[in-house]
Amino acid sequence: ATSQIGRGYKEVQQVVEAADYMLSGQHPSYVEAGQQQQQQQRTPTSIVLVGYSYGSLITGSASADIPNCIGCVSIAPPVAVKHWLLLFNSGYHVQKAKKRTSLPRLMIIGTEDNFSSETSFTDFVDSFPDASTSGALIKRADHFFNGREKDLMNVIGQWLLSTYADVLGGDLN
Repeated sequence: ATSQIGRGYKEVQQVVEAADYMLSGQHPSYVEAGQQQQQQQRTPTSIVLVGYSYGSLITGSASADIPNCIGCVSIAPPVAVKHWLLLFNSGYHVQKAKKRTSLPRLMIIGTEDNFSSETSFTDFVDSFPDASTSGALIKRADHFFNGREKDLMNVIGQWLLSTYADVLGGDLN
C-alpha cells in the first residue's frame, strides 16, 4: 500500500491487484504436515477483505471491484473523519462500497474509539443494507483495541462461523 493518505484511488487499485494476485494461484501456499510445513499449490476461489481504520474505507471500496470477494470486515472505520482522510472524496468510496448490496459485511468499533462516536458508527452501519451488514461494538475498546485484541478476534471469528457456516462447517481450522 502507499505510505500516504490521499483520495484513495491508488490504494483501492492496490487492494484489487493484491486480491487478483492471491486469486490467481501464482503464490505458494503452505500447509502444516506434522512437525513441518510443506508447500502446496492451491488456488483460492474467493477472498474476504479485512481492513483496519483508513484501510477499512479502502477495502470497502475495493470490494466492488473484486467479483470473487465474498465478504468484507471493517475494523475501526474512522467514519467521523473519513472525509478528511480521503480528502473530501469519502462519498465516492462509501457509495462504491454499497454497490454490492448482498455482500456480507462486518463493521466493528470500540465504544471508546478515539476518532468516531458510537452514534456516527451506528449511523454509518445503518446506511448499508440491513440483510447483509452487521455492526459490532466492543465495550471499553479504543481505536487500537489495546488489551481487547482477543475480543476483536472473537467477534470476527463468530461472524465468519455464522456467515459462512456451510463452508466452514463450524470450524475455523
